Amino acid sequence: MPKASIKFPKWYQIYIIVTVTILLFLGGIDHQNNLVVPLAIVTCLLILILGLNYRQKVFYPKHFNLYLVFLAALLLSNLFSLDKTHSFYYLQLFISAGLFWLVSYNLKPTLINHLDKIILCLGIIFSSITLLAHQLNLELFKFTPFGFTGYLSKSMLDHHRLADFWILIVTLSFTYLLGLRSKYKLFRSKPFNTILITVGLAIIVWGLSRTAIVAVISGVLYYTHSRGMLSKYQKLINSVLLIFTALFLYTSQFKSVFSNRQYYLQGLAGYVKRPILGYGLGNFGVVSIDRSNHLFGLDGFSSLAFNLPLEIMIGMGLLGLSFLYWAYKALISSLSINQNRGHQALLVAISVSFFFDATYFIPTMLWLWFILLGLLSQNRTGR
Repeated sequence: MPKASIKFPKWYQIYIIVTVTILLFLGGIDHQNNLVVPLAIVTCLLILILGLNYRQKVFYPKHFNLYLVFLAALLLSNLFSLDKTHSFYYLQLFISAGLFWLVSYNLKPTLINHLDKIILCLGIIFSSITLLAHQLNLELFKFTPFGFTGYLSKSMLDHHRLADFWILIVTLSFTYLLGLRSKYKLFRSKPFNTILITVGLAIIVWGLSRTAIVAVISGVLYYTHSRGMLSKYQKLINSVLLIFTALFLYTSQFKSVFSNRQYYLQGLAGYVKRPILGYGLGNFGVVSIDRSNHLFGLDGFSSLAFNLPLEIMIGMGLLGLSFLYWAYKALISSLSINQNRGHQALLVAISVSFFFDATYFIPTMLWLWFILLGLLSQNRTGR
């Protein structure tokens, strides 16, 4: 890790904050135009190159070599993909994510002090766009699984992805209420955090997102456990769990318990047919539409597996083990340090979301996951 004595000029720090915020905004609208990810790759490279004016080299976080192995395996699997153009996009997506990891690791002092504000600002912007689009019925922001600003229809009981982004804000606000310190006065205000939690829960209920509920609970429980606060706040935690259980049961009225989980069975059935090289990342739809994979009559279609490990293994076959091994090592390493517990809670919440939903293919959500990995990476002097 670069020495703490290195001081970046003010203009460069502002450039980083503004640029990262813009990229995270663009990545949260919709990835379908295929321009945001290449832009992110170029921009992250530019940030790293400009940073060489103030240090001698780019430093690599722990386990970055394992990530390079995964990228090489992903490139190899693309050669055997059933849809090479589609899979090439996801190769670019994971390259961009790796670059965000490098940027956040090398520019940790700058980003670690502003990430919470960036997340809050993006939440306000995404919410404003979604509500405006909902009220005006704007065709530009129709529902898409790859962005936070779409909606399904005028009904207030229709699904949208905005709830998935508010996982971050609600989790952060809970950690601040439970004693996490912030250098910003606004985040130290209990009434302010209470308002954010209330708004966030309303958005989550509106979005009917059970995954968001489970993700927030996981992040909050991790934070209280890691800080040794379970006994101190036992009554409060029990009350929060009761509220979230009620919300989970309420949202379950409008969805089948197995609505997305049938894709797990389809994925497992499809995997055994191409276990070595897979179908190519992003081609889960090929598996889902195949009737021979519709076990027990579960014939719902999805272009996504709603589970990141399954998505990787279906797309890459055994080559996908390179990702699972890297992710395990990186997460364990990031959660083992005895500091920055608030961001660790965010990392846990996003990871849970990736395990039960398709948020991993929303560029912003994936980039934030990697940014957190960079901020939580242990300091080291080389690769």
